[in-house]
Amino acid sequence: MNSSRSSLFRSAAILSMAASLSACASIPDLGAKPEMRGPASIASEQSFAGAGQSAWPADGWWTGYGDAQLATLIEEGLKASPDAIAAAARFRMAQAMAQSAGAALLPSLDAEGSAYLERQSRIRGIPRQFIPGGWEDVGQAALRFNFDIDLWGRNRAALAAATSEAEAARIEQSEARLMLTTAIAASYADLARLYADHDVLTAAVELRGATQKLVSNRVTNGLDTRSELKQADSAVSTARAATMSGRRPIRSVVTCAGRLGCWSPARLGRVIASPRSGPAPISAAIWLRVTAMNSS
Repeated sequence: MNSSRSSLFRSAAILSMAASLSACASIPDLGAKPEMRGPASIASEQSFAGAGQSAWPADGWWTGYGDAQLATLIEEGLKASPDAIAAAARFRMAQAMAQSAGAALLPSLDAEGSAYLERQSRIRGIPRQFIPGGWEDVGQAALRFNFDIDLWGRNRAALAAATSEAEAARIEQSEARLMLTTAIAASYADLARLYADHDVLTAAVELRGATQKLVSNRVTNGLDTRSELKQADSAVSTARAATMSGRRPIRSVVTCAGRLGCWSPARLGRVIASPRSGPAPISAAIWLRVTAMNSS
């Protein structure tokens, strides 16, 4: 009983000493209290100064690639595409409407004149001695000046509406041209890539054929077995099948691209240059990527 009380007293004494020591411990100086930055301290006006004014791609952006074939295709497509032609016609019509609406705010000056010969009739109940004989020269001229003050703003409102319509038509024309040119450029790049893939597959067929001939000669000379020859024959068949499969996406892209610019498949086939004979920048880049991919 006494031992339990003494142990309880010792525990209480230790706890009280620990509490007193912790109360005496001082917190080190951590410096100024950090504060969160407010929106006003961030120069967002400078960072987002031009965020609301996104630049429209410049007309003729495709010339930056330095590819004469691509430029030829796009120019032909813009001239032949029904969508581009219709958008240009709508823009011209909207421009004409805006000019017509603006003319109502300007003064107008009209002038007219006429000259003719006149002979008075003698059948009017007037004695003949009072009627001039022969033909008389008669002429008249008029000058009119008109200006609509537009007190109620009808003409100004019509001009504002017509100007907005013309601007909307201009943007629609630019959008149609941009969609057409980007679609032609994408199809051109796809065709270049697919033709490069097809060239690689064709080269693979030639390589497999040469290997098959080599294995056949080795079998004839007793250096290889029929098993190796069958494997070489199978490799040739596989390469030819891959070449045939590679022609399908080319036909598909040619058909889609032909609809954009009203081209025939033969026309597109002639335009895409072989990468080995003066490659265009786009074709050359894709050719290098395909070559690197097949060599890895």
